[in-house]
Amino acid sequence: IVWWAAGFDIVTSTNCKLMNASFNASLRLPGNNFASLQLKERVLVPTVSTLTYSGMLLPGTLYNVYCTAEEPGVNGLHSNMSTITATRVTQRTEGCTDCGSTDPPAVAMLGGWAKQNQLGVVAAASRTGRIFCHTLQINGTEPVTVTAQMIQEDGFSNLATVGGQSIVIIITGLATYTQYQVACVAEADGGLLSIQEQIDVTRRRLNTSDGE
Repeated sequence: IVWWAAGFDIVTSTNCKLMNASFNASLRLPGNNFASLQLKERVLVPTVSTLTYSGMLLPGTLYNVYCTAEEPGVNGLHSNMSTITATRVTQRTEGCTDCGSTDPPAVAMLGGWAKQNQLGVVAAASRTGRIFCHTLQINGTEPVTVTAQMIQEDGFSNLATVGGQSIVIIITGLATYTQYQVACVAEADGGLLSIQEQIDVTRRRLNTSDGE
């Protein structure tokens, strides 16, 4: 290692530098009596970037936003799919496309499937927006009433880009070989939710499996 008692190396911008094997040992300076030497460390701080997309977006509409990073230069390294998927953020643009419509959106339950620790629900919404689904472990025989707020708090949802089109909502983190009540709520693009009577008719019972 070569040290600078004052100033810094013009290449590394620090006051020390590792030398390669071709370094000429005869060019060494005599020892000094400095009790301490200042060390510098180069730290890369992430830069926060704001990307704004204007135009070609509909008012009052939900969008999933994904991000990826790419290394500059010839390597072309970029984020893998799992990393990209983990960046998903769902946002609604301001305004609305059907501001005069007051009909609450309804969910039609079309089917589903079960695995060890997750349930899949196939459903369709009567209007564009998104569908939220919620599970509640059954401890008795009577169905349990759940509200739109309870269903949305779980965060399991999918976008309904076209009214009446079937979509899949995956619910994860469940116990193995357990019976659950599933209920869903629709949220229209403007934010209008299904009413309680519409939520009640979506209730279904599904059992997680004891194996894949």
